Amino acid sequence: MKTLPLAPCRIECGGTSFHLSVQAGQSLSELIWLSGQVAAPALCSGIGRCGQCRVRFVAPALPKPSNAASASACNLPSAPSSVPAKGSPSVPNEASLGALPASPPSADAIAASAPPAPLPDEYSILGEEAVAQGWRLACRHAAEQAAGWLLELPKSSARSERESFVQPAALSPKSSLLLAVDLGTTSLCWQAITAQGQVIAQGRQPNPQAGAGADIMQRLHKAQQPQGKVHLSWLVRQALAGIIASLPAPVSELCLAANPAMTGIFLLHDITGLCAAPYTLAHHGNILVHALPLQPEGLNVCHGAQGTLPPVFVPPQLFPFIGGDVSAGLLALSQLPEVQYPFLLADMGTNGEFILAQSPSTFLAASVPLGPALEGCGLTLGDVAGAHTATAFSLSPLGLQPQTPSGLPAQRISGTGYLSLLATLVRVGLLDREGHFVHHPVSPLARRLAQGLQAGCLHLSPELYLTSHDVEALLKVKAAFSLAIESLLNAAAVPANALTVFLAGALGEHVQPHDLVTLGFLPAGLCSIQAAGNTALQGAALLLQKPALRDTVAALAKQCCLLPVAESATFTHDYMRHMRF
Repeated sequence: MKTLPLAPCRIECGGTSFHLSVQAGQSLSELIWLSGQVAAPALCSGIGRCGQCRVRFVAPALPKPSNAASASACNLPSAPSSVPAKGSPSVPNEASLGALPASPPSADAIAASAPPAPLPDEYSILGEEAVAQGWRLACRHAAEQAAGWLLELPKSSARSERESFVQPAALSPKSSLLLAVDLGTTSLCWQAITAQGQVIAQGRQPNPQAGAGADIMQRLHKAQQPQGKVHLSWLVRQALAGIIASLPAPVSELCLAANPAMTGIFLLHDITGLCAAPYTLAHHGNILVHALPLQPEGLNVCHGAQGTLPPVFVPPQLFPFIGGDVSAGLLALSQLPEVQYPFLLADMGTNGEFILAQSPSTFLAASVPLGPALEGCGLTLGDVAGAHTATAFSLSPLGLQPQTPSGLPAQRISGTGYLSLLATLVRVGLLDREGHFVHHPVSPLARRLAQGLQAGCLHLSPELYLTSHDVEALLKVKAAFSLAIESLLNAAAVPANALTVFLAGALGEHVQPHDLVTLGFLPAGLCSIQAAGNTALQGAALLLQKPALRDTVAALAKQCCLLPVAESATFTHDYMRHMRF
């Protein structure tokens, strides 16, 4: 029996409308947020907790097609055969995509007269009113259920604007730029500089692969599927093309600092050694790659920018889960004139990556999986920092006060916001060291806050609350993080009071060090705790500005030894010992 092709769905988001070809076997979340048409928020990627993949089923049928153009992404209009010109749109509008194709909808789509039946947890996450209006969690429904439907995304799902600044006066007409890139699992951070190191523009945006999963292993799983790796690589290459097109001068070279999984997917290298234990690294970086096509070979989509990227330098990949972002960060710290040994580089992301520098020539490395919670993914109200996202909490006579970057009311909570909240609750006595809410605390302020406790959930305001599940998720992160540091200090016989800790990454830039000590992420009595900012981006910029440092970072990489924390015979026992704040 011949199966009719699925009708495409139409997406409306932030004033933009486009069609997507529905593929069997996909989740609705993957269909939308791996399309390259909208930026993925900080999704929990299938856990069904964050609610940010919500989509509204508006109408069960689309307008009658006016021509027979195909709806597959391969037939969308192509951009010119070069990196797009400055000011060109990064998201095609409905007119550019043409009319709806004439491929017939499936029998199921024709029969559809109501949105997919809601699941029980959709009522609790979205609310009964939203469910009645047609809102559903895209991660919980198959893409086939969207065939022939008009779907609406929340306004917050529209492609985010880059936070950047430009100083065109510093550029001569013949100038070219260097582009440093930190490709994290959650975010893509970049900085455009001159050959003299002057920053011309910089920005941060979601990693466009986020729809494939919030952590490294989910991303690797997607990359192993047919077309998976080449599609994920295409998403990042197109994002870089968009950044280059926005700059006031051409880019002569890039440096991509990323973990081995992100690097391997981007370069289409063999990643099978990262997918299952015993983990192995097939490619060790420290290479300059020329003429990477913006449309990778074998890709079944043909829209977006054409042409090639400028030459891309990839820093050394140290070990299976310790990559070029860490080697670049180590280089950046080693070049500081005031740096003193021993010091610890702690990069806090979906993986915890650590380098204990005992001397200028002795380095001990470790990594542990942390999951995406520290980056605001997978927690009930988790999100990346934004205008309505609480990034810290403080105590006042009025109770717990959330702080947002904009001063506007808080509706979500960032990773640093959660850490600040937990540390505050521990200090006030409303949360014990095992991560349990204290229903009868001692202090009057804590007793007043405890009035918000209900069924394992602490209500902070009508919009904000903390669940016991969120506390447990962060406690697991803390256990892995503190165990890695303890293991490194013991292996190197370095006392905590002699150690300076550099906190790297976006989280390290914004977290309060005393919160990490309160929660037990870091041991008490350290010599110093310093927020180092984005050391991966700093190192990538140095490697572009001073190519001679590529030999230096290669030498540093050869002097690193790996401490396999998770392979220890006592790992489970030690991990459970660290399951307390």
